[in-house]
Amino acid sequence: KTAYEIYQCDWSSDVCSSDLHSFSSILDIVSNKRGGGPLHFWLVHVTLSTFHGLIGLRGPSLAFFVLALPAAALVARELADEWAAVGAVILLATSPLGMSYASFGRPHTMLLAWLLWSTVLALRAVRLGGRVRFGIAGAALGTSIFVHPTAPLYALSAGLAAVIVSPLPWRTLLRDGWVGVVTCFVGFVPYEIKTAHVLGERYGISAGAQHGRTFTRLPVWHDALATIAPGRHAFLNVFTIGAALGMLSLLGK
Repeated sequence: KTAYEIYQCDWSSDVCSSDLHSFSSILDIVSNKRGGGPLHFWLVHVTLSTFHGLIGLRGPSLAFFVLALPAAALVARELADEWAAVGAVILLATSPLGMSYASFGRPHTMLLAWLLWSTVLALRAVRLGGRVRFGIAGAALGTSIFVHPTAPLYALSAGLAAVIVSPLPWRTLLRDGWVGVVTCFVGFVPYEIKTAHVLGERYGISAGAQHGRTFTRLPVWHDALATIAPGRHAFLNVFTIGAALGMLSLLGK
């Protein structure tokens, strides 16, 4: 395949990693032409060259899914207790979507593991304090964008949740936490600026867009508000109400 044919492929995770033979070519297509993060594709390029076949192509997805399980347990234990940790691992390990992505040669399980372990670092930082801990946690959350372009949405949510559950006085959080904010934004803002216009054009993110790279071929914002969201109201449904109750319960701790 030519680079153009690979670029035109709708679901090209497998193709990009197997058909391109240099890190620079992968970076060019994934970053400059698709607006995504290169780390997964670089890794699969290496594993394909080493192990070949399905193990080289989809083994990393399975490995990262397994790696995410202990992180899920640590996050649940930090937020609740040991039983919650056990339940979180069982639910994640047996989730249909998780098992599907674990056998799918795409970046999702790497993103899951990256964000969960970053959240572990963030929760540890807000519990123990210290600018070094905050700086490391912020950098880990911010650099998740190099795995997937939507990562900052989850990273910022995880960082905010960690701050909300912190037992530290707010003065301590301000004194130490600013370092984490800086390292997080330094981690993702430059790459976001570089690739945001590519994502905007491909997915029809702007409000005036008429088409996008989705299953319905409609803009992402339209599918998010009118198709995926349950019920008639995009911002008021069982999930948003549940999320609000969850936030209130965290604030009450």
